[in-house]
Amino acid sequence: MRKGLVAILFLVCGVLLAGNVVAYVGEDHSGPEISIPEEAVTYVAGTDTSLLLTGVTATDERDGDVTDTVTIESVIPNTDGTEASVIYVAKDSKNNVTKETRKVSYTTDAAAAVQAAAGGETGQSDAAGEPAADTEGQSTDAAAAEGQGADATSAEGQSVDSQGADDGQAQNEAAIAALPADSPRLYLTQYSVEIERGAEFNRLSYVQDITDDQDSREELYRGIQISGEVDTNTPGEYILEYYVSDSDGNNSNTAQLRVTVR
Repeated sequence: MRKGLVAILFLVCGVLLAGNVVAYVGEDHSGPEISIPEEAVTYVAGTDTSLLLTGVTATDERDGDVTDTVTIESVIPNTDGTEASVIYVAKDSKNNVTKETRKVSYTTDAAAAVQAAAGGETGQSDAAGEPAADTEGQSTDAAAAEGQGADATSAEGQSVDSQGADDGQAQNEAAIAALPADSPRLYLTQYSVEIERGAEFNRLSYVQDITDDQDSREELYRGIQISGEVDTNTPGEYILEYYVSDSDGNNSNTAQLRVTVR
């Protein structure tokens, strides 16, 4: 009798286990597949990261096209600042997440990037060594002279307050000079920026470099702390403060970015 009961219990447990296995196998545990174009891309620090989404798609086995879920988690420049790793994220309706990394060229010089994209024609000199004239007969030097006193404007419509940027950089350099030798050093691509109302704003893209006597740049980058918020829908001036601590607990300088939404 007891042997019969034991056999029945084993049979019931086996049936339940098999049912759970079937149920688990039937569930969706696979994230979408992210497809990234192969063409070369140059990202200018501080500009709109949505340009990096051009041509990027995501497809899920069950949900189909989920390209609208693709976002950029971060843009991490490498040590020498010539390349960056762009981390894309996509998810399906079951919240299965997939990440893919793309290597892109990286620069902090917007003018150089525009010139490279134009085939290097801007600012070329003729055989006599004189600046090339534009279509109105003005030399590029003259055009630059006419623009003096105005804020520099990037290709994305963001402008830099030259005086504010200089003051912010000077303050940051002074703060770095006062640090102990074993503290991390944090640098921004710029220290003052103006953006249009409603424009996309990526706070991490303004970090140019972080150095430390022990920790790698990648390790430090993952620990960046940013205090302050920017409401891109409300015109005004905002202050963001960037800092990081290394694995020994040493704090970096606090770099400030002044953001003006106009």
